[in-house]
Amino acid sequence: MIKGIFVMHKSGICLYNKSLSKITPDAQLIGGFLSALYKFCDVSIGEKISNFCTNTLKFDYFHRHDLFFVFISDKGDGIELLPQFRRLIKEFYREFINQRISFEQRGLIPQLSNFEMCFSNVSA
Repeated sequence: MIKGIFVMHKSGICLYNKSLSKITPDAQLIGGFLSALYKFCDVSIGEKISNFCTNTLKFDYFHRHDLFFVFISDKGDGIELLPQFRRLIKEFYREFINQRISFEQRGLIPQLSNFEMCFSNVSA
């Protein structure tokens, strides 16, 4: 089951986050960590991070253009969540594309009401 999602711009700005687990609601703290880990692997190791696990949670990274998505799920969950991850990424881009210019030119974080509903349906 998907427990949460972070959508990050390559600059490190958190565009969207939602947590349905015990993860702290401090999006900037967690988003900064996830972004730093992503950049560390890319620069220091020369590889893109795909996932990491804690004792109970799994963090799956998906990189698309200038964004990356981090899905949080139970550690035991496997590839059965991939269709849900893909659906959410597609839905995010569908709504974000209309707000991209406002974000890139003015730094406005997008309002993603349709994506919010989609995430709620998938994670239920």
